[in-house]
Amino acid sequence: MIELREYKLFEGEKENWLKFMDEVVLPHQIKCGMKILFQSIYEDESKNVWFVWARQYDSEEHKIKANEATYNEWWISEVRPKVFTMIDKDAVRIRWLEELG
Repeated sequence: MIELREYKLFEGEKENWLKFMDEVVLPHQIKCGMKILFQSIYEDESKNVWFVWARQYDSEEHKIKANEATYNEWWISEVRPKVFTMIDKDAVRIRWLEELG
């Protein structure tokens, strides 16, 4: 199970977002059992900056356990509010992908 996530960054937030991901989000998610496949920054044809990343789960059970561990009270009260100062909540795109071979 692969979860592809795309976040449109607010103007001028690229460096803040990358630092926040590297120092807070990714270490926490990895510690909670998430597998991060890749992360990268892209600019679209309208000059919007996107942070694109993918997480992988071994099974539905793995996904549930990792999400429960990740999205705890600390995440809800401390991390989530900071996230939405840097990314456009209404432009978040999440897709589930399966490898074909």
